[in-house]
Amino acid sequence: MRVEDVSRGAAGLAGCADGAAPELRLILVASPLAVRAGLAGVMAALGGRLGEADARQNVELVLAEVLNNIVLHANGGRADGLVDLRLRPVADGVQCRVLDDGAPMARGGVPDGSFPPAGARGGFGWVLIRALATGISYRRREGRNCLEFRIVTGRAVRAI
Repeated sequence: MRVEDVSRGAAGLAGCADGAAPELRLILVASPLAVRAGLAGVMAALGGRLGEADARQNVELVLAEVLNNIVLHANGGRADGLVDLRLRPVADGVQCRVLDDGAPMARGGVPDGSFPPAGARGGFGWVLIRALATGISYRRREGRNCLEFRIVTGRAVRAI
C-alpha cells in the first residue's frame, strides 16, 4: 500500500466539488486490515506537517472513525469495496475528501453526532468526528459517497 503525492494540477474527483487538488492520495480495499495499514501510511506521509502529537492524534482518530464507518456500514463486509482518500495539508490543518462505492449514508446525510442511548455498544464515532472536524459535507453521486471535512489542528477539542 502506498500513499501518493498528487500533483496540484490533477483533475478533481468525479462526483465532488473541484478545488485545489489534494496532495496525498490513498486507495484501499474497505477492510479492517487495509484501513489499519492505510492509516499508518497516511500518518507517515503527513509526517511533521501536523505539528504536535495532539494534532497528529486528532487527525488519525477522525480518519480511523470515518474509514471504519465505511468498512462496517457502507460496505457491510463486502470484500470488493474501495475507498479513495485524499488529503491536502492546509495552514490550519488537513482538508479531507473520502470517496467510497458502498451504500449511501442512512437517512441520506451525515449523522448529527448526538450521543447514543445509555448502554449502547456503539454510535460514538460521529460524536468524535463532529468534535474534531469542521465543514462536514456529504453527497452521493454516480453511485459513490463523497464525504468532505477539515480537521483543524492547533486548537483544543470542542467539549463533547
